[in-house]
Amino acid sequence: MCGLLEDGGTVWLMTPKTGRDGYVEPSDINEAAQTAGLAQTKSISAGKDWTGGGMDVRGMYEGPGRLAADAVV
Repeated sequence: MCGLLEDGGTVWLMTPKTGRDGYVEPSDINEAAQTAGLAQTKSISAGKDWTGGGMDVRGMYEGPGRLAADAVV
């Protein structure tokens, strides 16, 4: 990946659906997303064999003047 993801940007991760070779547990994806500073926000079906997970940049602030619950200050 080149550059940074802007605020409001989304990363889409496509993984095989349950029962397919290469299936990844949602909890593993969520943990990796959090480690990368992303929050899992969307889920889509991407055909019969694939599912997509949208992950957005987690900002330090949620709303005007309010810190996110997981913000480090």
